[in-house]
Amino acid sequence: MPVASDAFLVHVAPGRAPARVAPPTPRVETPKNEPSTFLRVATVLFPWIIFMIVTACFLFLSHVVPVVVWAVALLYLGVGLVFIAVDRQSKTQYIGIGILTVLATVMGVLIGSMLFQQYLRPFWMYLDSAEYNNVIPGDPAAAHADAGRVVFSRDAIVQTLKSVGYRDGSTYCVAPIMDKYMTGRVQFWAVGQDCCAAREDMWCDDIRVPGARSGVVVFDTEGIFGAMTISAADQYRKSIRMAEAQFDLSSAPDAMLVRWVGDPQQVQQQYWKEGVGAWLIASAVYLVFSIAAGVAVLYQPGDLKILRGGK
Repeated sequence: MPVASDAFLVHVAPGRAPARVAPPTPRVETPKNEPSTFLRVATVLFPWIIFMIVTACFLFLSHVVPVVVWAVALLYLGVGLVFIAVDRQSKTQYIGIGILTVLATVMGVLIGSMLFQQYLRPFWMYLDSAEYNNVIPGDPAAAHADAGRVVFSRDAIVQTLKSVGYRDGSTYCVAPIMDKYMTGRVQFWAVGQDCCAAREDMWCDDIRVPGARSGVVVFDTEGIFGAMTISAADQYRKSIRMAEAQFDLSSAPDAMLVRWVGDPQQVQQQYWKEGVGAWLIASAVYLVFSIAAGVAVLYQPGDLKILRGGK
């Protein structure tokens, strides 16, 4: 065969080195399962935004439109379940964001409800309740059953020398509110937590502030878990029974529990401020958790195979 007709031979001019042919550049393919930038951001931030919305709804709107609040929670729960269902059908990488959305909704309901019970429910109850002025300590407490704020007569005092503290985790302190003319049952009790000795000394709220003679009612609320929990009012009643035995007192069965303060309005606003502050702190903490959980879901996808039927 002639040399010129051989296709596998390279013709080189005399005196020149043979030319080097560069090998072909290998093609780098992007993994098909690599999450997009949008999915990365959504997996981290979307559940956190849902948590903020759900907790805010329960905290600020439960008293006004409870049906709407629960509708919002069920809506976001449904969105999370849809993400999970779509991923199981078509492997769209939405299972992570679906799980975190469901978790954020459930945590939002729980934490939002607890914050509402602790802060905003008392705020709304004080706002909706009546205020009574110049109340004599010997007056029947039942006559002021709708009270949220009480301003006592000038001769009303808290008998701290007849105070008792009942300890059950916290110390629940009580002392009778009386005047020099009282001879019957105690109708009003000043109360507080962790602000008294076991006997005969109490410094809760503004008890030691001269001129303070107002009371904000301690409402008997069961909390988020209802009858399964013991309310603060129940603990105060245990202290009252101890005070009755210790100091030969007799308490009215419907005696009113109040915090002895100088400015009831300030106490009411404090509940609002503390509620907002607690919501912001909870949101910041959940943002950190959401980032950590989102990263774990995005970069450990193998752990989610069991939720896809093991495939």
